[in-house]
Amino acid sequence: MLSFKEQLVEAARRLSSYEPKWVKIIFHDDADGVTAASITYKAIQHLGLEAELICLEKAFPEALELIQAGEGGLILYVDIGSAHAELIARLNEDRNLTLILDHHDAVPSPSHLVLNLNPELHGVSGETYASGATVCYAFSKALGIADPQLAVLAVIGSTEVPGEPKGLNEEAL
Repeated sequence: MLSFKEQLVEAARRLSSYEPKWVKIIFHDDADGVTAASITYKAIQHLGLEAELICLEKAFPEALELIQAGEGGLILYVDIGSAHAELIARLNEDRNLTLILDHHDAVPSPSHLVLNLNPELHGVSGETYASGATVCYAFSKALGIADPQLAVLAVIGSTEVPGEPKGLNEEAL
């Protein structure tokens, strides 16, 4: 089994060789989600792509169905979606490359096209050692993007995690 950071590097490699027809970034409606979306949007732009941004309070099945309905796209769920990886995979029907960059409770994805990139799946408490923003920042670094502005956004997003920064949250400092 790959470590979390190895999984990020592998996902970055897959994304870099993928040529999507369209890109959607789905994000949670709190400070962590907004900063995670900002980091991801900047990373996608760095790859020469543009993305549609969609803000959700919760991963409602009806919304997920509409989001996954297209074909040949790239869908990134940030700070949302990990607990719904099985549903997302079922709705995706192997049509789109879908990355879930999250730190909340997670279930593994049964699909090779839905990658659930979450420290929780590697035995690391996402509620203590990560935020959605710092997971997205770590992914941007795996893509080879070294932008100090993204680190600032990651630190802002990580303030939702109580206590002193630890783990990925500390790495963004």
